[in-house]
Amino acid sequence: MVINNFLAFVLHIVLIIITILFGSINIYYRYFDFIHLVVMMVGYWSLGYFVLRHQESKMKNMLSVSSVSVIGLLVWIFDYILLKQEGGAFISLDFTGIFFELYNMTFISIHELIKPFEDTNQIGVMRGIYYIWLCPLPSTFIWVGLQMKEKGNVFSKGKYKEKL
Repeated sequence: MVINNFLAFVLHIVLIIITILFGSINIYYRYFDFIHLVVMMVGYWSLGYFVLRHQESKMKNMLSVSSVSVIGLLVWIFDYILLKQEGGAFISLDFTGIFFELYNMTFISIHELIKPFEDTNQIGVMRGIYYIWLCPLPSTFIWVGLQMKEKGNVFSKGKYKEKL
């Protein structure tokens, strides 16, 4: 379980680096954000399916990949709650959320896709509450890959061939 958590975190960082390199090309066209989002979802799914080991149960699988989301939640708490205090900010509001956005760079295209619907007056903590739902996404896609890996193993063992 610890090895899965470590590998999930390391490969999450690799996907962040790939996103930064991919974004530095400055290729932009209408469907770039959607394509990037699909590539990242497939990347996380592939991580769970091809790299990580299946655990004994669904809950153990989820716990074995939860480090990415738990660290994301801790970064969110640091970025949106600790850096922005009531009565004044430790840093400029322009930089509030920068660490969280960097850590969740792989799903930054979701931000770009929903930007037209976003309230531009949301800054600081309110903007952070708006983005907290990004925290569980990486672990969820990794977990789905692990679950599909297990289902694939069941089918390959012939347990359900008579139903097919």
